[in-house]
Amino acid sequence: YFHPKEAYVANGVLNREINKAGGKFIPGIGDFDNENPIGQSLTFVYPYGATLHVVKPSVPVLSSGSTSLPINRPVCAFHKTPGGGKLCVLGSSHVFSDQFMDKEENGKIFDVIVDYLTSEKVQLNTIDADDPEVTDYHFLPDTPKMAERLKACLQEGDEVPRDFNKLFEHNVYRLDNSLVPKGGRSYD
Repeated sequence: YFHPKEAYVANGVLNREINKAGGKFIPGIGDFDNENPIGQSLTFVYPYGATLHVVKPSVPVLSSGSTSLPINRPVCAFHKTPGGGKLCVLGSSHVFSDQFMDKEENGKIFDVIVDYLTSEKVQLNTIDADDPEVTDYHFLPDTPKMAERLKACLQEGDEVPRDFNKLFEHNVYRLDNSLVPKGGRSYD
């Protein structure tokens, strides 16, 4: 995907139950699919989206992966209330638009989300839900706004001489042969 705001995410599934519900086999999960010995996570295209800040009791289920910036930040989260209500928050409305629905496995992810919201078929893995593999959010300074608020330095400088050439130290970097005779006598 050549547009900078269209991210291909190959390893962004945070909860192994999402892979299982989407029909993917991941080694170490069990005997889900013995015919496919090579494990692979669901892949999806995440266009024109934002990352989320997810706090408990909500559970992040999809992330930006390790190849998109910011790395391993949540892009989709589930929440289930004690009364049985369910909510899914996704950081991009374009993921399931007509243009991107057939890209990679966005359709399978849509089916998993609908199954989670409408039935009890998708039960999230509690180990993955308690400790998802997401990185902490790092705030970046707003450089243009900081540039508008310059602060003067309270330290006063030395008087500048009329002849500015006196400010340069010419003896620090000097190239001559004045020390060669002294170096030669040291070997005598």
